[in-house]
Amino acid sequence: METDIKPLKKAQKITEYTHSALTDCGIARCPDILAFHWSLYQSFEKHYDFGGERHPFYELVYVAEGTVGVTAGEEVYSLCSGQVLLHHPDEFHRIWSEFESAPRVRNLSFYAAAIPVYGSRVLQPSEEECAELTEICDAVTKGLAANDRALLNEQRLRLELWLLRMTKSKGEPIIHPTLPSALRYAEIVNLLHAHLKEQLSAQEIATLCNISLSALKKIFTRYAGMGVSRYFTEMKMRHAAEQLQAGMRVGEVAASLGYFDQNYFSTVFRRVMGAPPGTFRINDKKSEIRIERKEKNAMKFITVPTYDKLSRQAANIISAQVIMKPQSVIGLATGSSPLGIYRQLADWYNKGDIDFSAVTTVNLDEYAGLPETDTQSYRYFMQTNFFDHINIKRENTFVPNGCAEDLPRECAEYDARIERLGGIDLQLLGIGVDGHIGFNEPSNVFEKNTHVVDLHESTIKANSRFFESEAQVPRQAVTMGMISIMQAKKIVLVANGKHKKDILHRAFYGPITPEIPASILQLHPDITVIFSEE
Repeated sequence: METDIKPLKKAQKITEYTHSALTDCGIARCPDILAFHWSLYQSFEKHYDFGGERHPFYELVYVAEGTVGVTAGEEVYSLCSGQVLLHHPDEFHRIWSEFESAPRVRNLSFYAAAIPVYGSRVLQPSEEECAELTEICDAVTKGLAANDRALLNEQRLRLELWLLRMTKSKGEPIIHPTLPSALRYAEIVNLLHAHLKEQLSAQEIATLCNISLSALKKIFTRYAGMGVSRYFTEMKMRHAAEQLQAGMRVGEVAASLGYFDQNYFSTVFRRVMGAPPGTFRINDKKSEIRIERKEKNAMKFITVPTYDKLSRQAANIISAQVIMKPQSVIGLATGSSPLGIYRQLADWYNKGDIDFSAVTTVNLDEYAGLPETDTQSYRYFMQTNFFDHINIKRENTFVPNGCAEDLPRECAEYDARIERLGGIDLQLLGIGVDGHIGFNEPSNVFEKNTHVVDLHESTIKANSRFFESEAQVPRQAVTMGMISIMQAKKIVLVANGKHKKDILHRAFYGPITPEIPASILQLHPDITVIFSEE
C-alpha cells in the first residue's frame, strides 16, 4: 500500500503527531461531568473493524489489552494496552483491531458541561490509574443497570478527580508511533480543507495529492470509513452550515463552495445535514426564522398556532407522566408561560381525569429575600396558580427558601433533597430571551449545582412587569443548577411569542456554550420543545 504513495504537491498545515496530555487544556481547570451515558467492556476479534459513528456525548476509549487503531475527527491514533483517548461530542470516530491483536477495550461515555472543545488527546495512565479507571467503569456499569443515582454521582466525582490528577501529573509530550498511511490521511484532509471552494472528483483529488486513485480509496476506506468524495462533500456541507450560521445567504454560500446551481446545493446540503440550508441561517427578520430540528436528531419540536394549544400540548405530556407513574417527581417552572399549563391540569383534576395525591414537585428557583407570603415570591405563585387548585400534599411541594439564613447551605440541601427523591422524572422549563433557564444566567461556565445567582439586567427588566416598579425586583435568586435539570428523565420546554424565535434558534442550532445556558439541552436524550408565536 505504501509503495504507491509519492510526496504531496501542496501539503498544508501538516498535523504534528506529538500530543500533550491535556495539561494545557481547560479540562485541567474545570472538568464538569453531568451524567453518564454508558459503560462498555468489549473484546474484539483480530479482524474487527467498526465503520464509525457520531454521538452527542464525550467518550473515553481505554485499551485494556492489545492494540487498536482509532480515527477521532481528522486524526488517526494507534493505541496500545494501557492508553486512553478522549473524543468529543459529534466528532466522527471509528475503531479497528491493529497488528493482528484481539484487543479488549472499555468505553466510558458521558455528558459534560465545562470541558472545552479541543483536539483529541491521548493519556498514558500509570498501572494504579488504570486500575482506578477500571473500578470507575465497573461502578458506572452497575449504577446504570440499577438506575442508582447516588452511585453514579459518586463515580462522576471520581472521574472528575481522576482527570484532574491525570492532567496535572503528566507534563511530558507523548509520542505515538503512527503508520505512514495515517500520516498521509491527515495530510490529505488538510489539503481538502485548503480546496473547499473547488469542485473536485476523486481522481482530481488523487492527482492533486500525487497518489494513485486506488491508494487514495484504500486510505479513506480504512481511516474515514467512507470514500474520499463523500468525505469531501460532508466537509463542504459542515463548512456551509458554519457560514450560514454566521449570516451568509444560501446563494452566497453555494457559490463560495463551487455550486452554481443553488437548488442542487440545497439538495446535497439537506441529504448530508438532515435539514434544508434555511434552517441553519439566522435571518435578520426574526419573524422569518424557522424553528425546527434536524431530522436525524431525537429532539422533538412542536409548533402550535396559539398559546392555548401550547398549554394543552404541554399539559398532555405532564398528565401522561402522572397517570403512568402516580409517584412522579415533577420539576416545575414559574413565569407567564406555564400559567396556561397549570390551569389546564387543574381543570382536568376537577373533572376527575388526573390525581396528584402521590406526586412530588420541585421548583426551579426562588427570589432571594422574599418570604413565601410575599405576593411576588415563587412559592406564593405556585400556591395561588396551581397547588391550591389540585389535591397535591403541601409537604410534597418544594421551592427553594430564598430567606434562609445560610443560602449556600440551603442550596446544598436542595440538591440533596432531589437526590433523596431519586431525581426528577419530568422537568418543565421556560426560556428567557437571553437563553436562561430557571435563573441560570448567561455566564462563562455552566453551574452544576443549586446556587445563588446575581440576576442580569435583562432578567430584572423582563420580570419588572410583575412588580410595581423595576426597583422592587430582587437582584438575587436561588436557582437549580444544570445537573438536576440534565439528569431529569424527560424535559418539556415551552416558549411563547415571536420574540422567543431568535433565542430558540441560537440555543438549539448554535454552539453549546454557557453564554446561552439553554444550549446545553441539545445534549439531553429526551426533550420536547413546544413553541407558539401568539
